[in-house]
Amino acid sequence: MTNFIKHFVTESNGRFAVAIDGDMFVLSHLAGPAPRPGHLALAIEAWPALQAAANTAAATRQNPYAVERRHGMSGAVDYRLRECRSLVSGNSPVRATVHVSMYGKLNQGIRVWLGDLAPLCWYMFGDYPFQDGQTIREAEVFRPSAGWQTVPLRFLIDDEGLLAVAGQPEPENDKFVAWDLLATLDKEDAE
Repeated sequence: MTNFIKHFVTESNGRFAVAIDGDMFVLSHLAGPAPRPGHLALAIEAWPALQAAANTAAATRQNPYAVERRHGMSGAVDYRLRECRSLVSGNSPVRATVHVSMYGKLNQGIRVWLGDLAPLCWYMFGDYPFQDGQTIREAEVFRPSAGWQTVPLRFLIDDEGLLAVAGQPEPENDKFVAWDLLATLDKEDAE
């Protein structure tokens, strides 16, 4: 269950979400042009609770880490945080990855442990510094007033030959909604 969600719109009308999901940080590209690392920096700056949660998580880190850059042939860069679990065996698995496309965009989203966010951003922001003109504004997160519906609805033909939707779209309404699409359907056509 996601604890906190914020939506942001960029100067180029791209929309993205940042969230704290338990002990994870999540960035999702929702619509329009994908966000750039500078937009992520602005979102983190605008959300002190996210900064505090990431700092708290980082203080609980148990193993040393290192961030490496992997440059693809296209010009894309993957920032990979490796955790040193054993110096003796050289066990250092990749714990988190952030992908920046060849166009400098975060088009694959991010899902990392909150404690890994600052080290990954340190390297990424160094390579992709904030650019003049980059702006974000907070946008409303859609939350239906009646809550999300979980009742499956289905089509059927009612007793009068009308197309109907059966189910309970509203808790207090246990009847189906019926309407005449263009004309009354013959019962024979429904069979």
